[in-house]
Formats: sequence, C-alpha cells, structure tokens
Amino acid sequence: MLLSYYFFRATFPHPES
Repeated sequence: MLLSYYFFRATFPHPES
C-alpha cells in the first residue's frame, strides 16, 4: 500500500539521485 511505501521511505531514506 502507498502508506507502507511512504512509511518505509521515512524509515529508510534512500537518496535516488
């Protein structure tokens, strides 16, 4: 789910350059 995605990104910030 999108919420899980945003939560994951918030917990593990990965710089997508």
